[in-house]
Amino acid sequence: MSDQHSELQMPNALTLSYAGVSSVERKSAAEQQVCLFTNASNVQGEVSRVDLTLKEALVFREAMRIFLSLHQPKGTYLPEDPKVYEAFVTWKRGLDPELSPVELSQSFYDFLGQYDPQAWVGCDPSVSLNASGLAFETLDPSGRVYAMLSINPEGYKSKGKLPVFTTRFEGGEVLQNELSTLNNNGTLKLSIGAQAHEVNESYQGELNKTLPAPHEWLRNFTQIIAASTRPVRTISLSRMDLYNILQQLRLNADVPKQKKGIRFELIPGKAPALTLEPWHWRLVCTGDIYRGDKAEILGVWDRRDLMIFDALLPYIDRVELKAIGEAQPTFWVLYCGSLTLTLATMGFRPNNWSRGVLLDLSLPRRDIPEKAIDQALKALHKAGELSGDELAQSIKESKKYTGADVVRTLIQSGLARVDMSTSMLSPRGPLFDALSPQDLRYRNQREQEGSELAELRRVKLTLNELPSGEIEVIGEVKALPAKHLPVEAIYKPRFQILEGAGMRKAHCDCAWMKDREKQKIGPCPHIIALWVRYASDEAKRQAELAAHPERVEVATSVFFKRQRGVELSRVIELKRKLLTEHWEDEGQEPRHFHRMFSNIAAARAAYFKRVAELERRDYMDASQS
Repeated sequence: MSDQHSELQMPNALTLSYAGVSSVERKSAAEQQVCLFTNASNVQGEVSRVDLTLKEALVFREAMRIFLSLHQPKGTYLPEDPKVYEAFVTWKRGLDPELSPVELSQSFYDFLGQYDPQAWVGCDPSVSLNASGLAFETLDPSGRVYAMLSINPEGYKSKGKLPVFTTRFEGGEVLQNELSTLNNNGTLKLSIGAQAHEVNESYQGELNKTLPAPHEWLRNFTQIIAASTRPVRTISLSRMDLYNILQQLRLNADVPKQKKGIRFELIPGKAPALTLEPWHWRLVCTGDIYRGDKAEILGVWDRRDLMIFDALLPYIDRVELKAIGEAQPTFWVLYCGSLTLTLATMGFRPNNWSRGVLLDLSLPRRDIPEKAIDQALKALHKAGELSGDELAQSIKESKKYTGADVVRTLIQSGLARVDMSTSMLSPRGPLFDALSPQDLRYRNQREQEGSELAELRRVKLTLNELPSGEIEVIGEVKALPAKHLPVEAIYKPRFQILEGAGMRKAHCDCAWMKDREKQKIGPCPHIIALWVRYASDEAKRQAELAAHPERVEVATSVFFKRQRGVELSRVIELKRKLLTEHWEDEGQEPRHFHRMFSNIAAARAAYFKRVAELERRDYMDASQS
């Protein structure tokens, strides 16, 4: 199979073993039981059986159905290789209609092992239990959408002391289909680590799944969660706000080649407002007021992913959107009594490697001593749950790392989970067996080589402003020494910067970029090295200018305001001695103002004065939207 993840496979596959398929059983009209079979090959040992009585059956039913729809969406597997496709069709036609669900599932995974061992159809979800509650976690097969379904201790009853564990459970089609039979007429019992004799005979039997474990998918699982340690902007919405958004999306198709996002207008002390693009449909939210520090415009993408919330609408108390910034995940948190559903979207497609590099630069995977990791883990186990700041303060720092670095590494190692509804961390067992943090440091070998070239200062770059106003980045990359080459090879990558952390017209004179098939996989290490160097230098420059405004020579600020239903846009540009202001008011011709100063200091002072004036007049900063 020609798989987009072929370059990213791990040498060790994930192996999951179950004693049957998870299902819903009914002992009587008033007693219903959800039986979850857990992974018997868990290196931490077999999970002791846990029986919980859930208090909100209908909420659990709808939330779990949404959760499982991400784990195993319909149409996940469709082979591209003609020979494999022919074998797949033959296999489907030859299936015995009397096969049990266990035999059918095992037959499918046996087929993959024989004909398409590199195929990726997703991995079973994980479940973890600790003092802070019960949590189910999953990542869709594309590695783009993460979901966590958490139930706090008030949402269930149990007998005796509950164990602390993390494992995977079988979450196939049988469980997805039978969840719809749950009702509110009787008690709902959740059995984790169910025994074979508790379920229907057709659901019993050994089931082994061997999965190729794409490197990028494994990496994204913890990288998305680690993004929650960064400062977030919290936007409150009501249930009706979410309903209106979903209704608008349901009634309108996307317009090709136009923006497909949600633009939030945030002013401290006022209710947030949102605009659905590209229809310019506007809604003033009826939740809490915005409690941020400054007025700004915030863009959120992946809005079509919200359509899965439909069935949960009757049970939602309130909704919170937690956004971080450009090239960062966005967290949608739905509060439903004692149950919380969190959906995190990457904010960009997995093949958008330039945004992926920006995410990695903001969440670096550092070499942290095991002693520091153990110290943080012991503190977390002792407390049960802590905020990121509290855990960071309990760690003894050194010159090489900070407490925040240790906390982030703990999450990236899969040893801590984050509840976005409370922003609290709690301990859990390893998500992936036999994988160390260093195994997941880079997405692939090209990214590793490109990052090493940038770290070793083997990249030189120059910026060139084109007549169109776009910025072209031109580089000179000295490749790592190779035994078969008498001299070190020098390559000259280049690309043009696009708005929104993107690029176009990427080019390099190396052999990789001359091969069209390899270009489909991704760029060469030299382009990646140039992008890493440019992004790192730009981040340092922005931090330095924020600390020393008197050094600013080139800057751009974008502001937006809605006045009496009319959109007002202001763009302020500083280019050394030239200060330019662009006005774009809805329904009027654009206007441009240019002012030339005798020195840079005077132009800089005028720039900051104008920015401060617009902020005082409640213009929202739209520079990052």
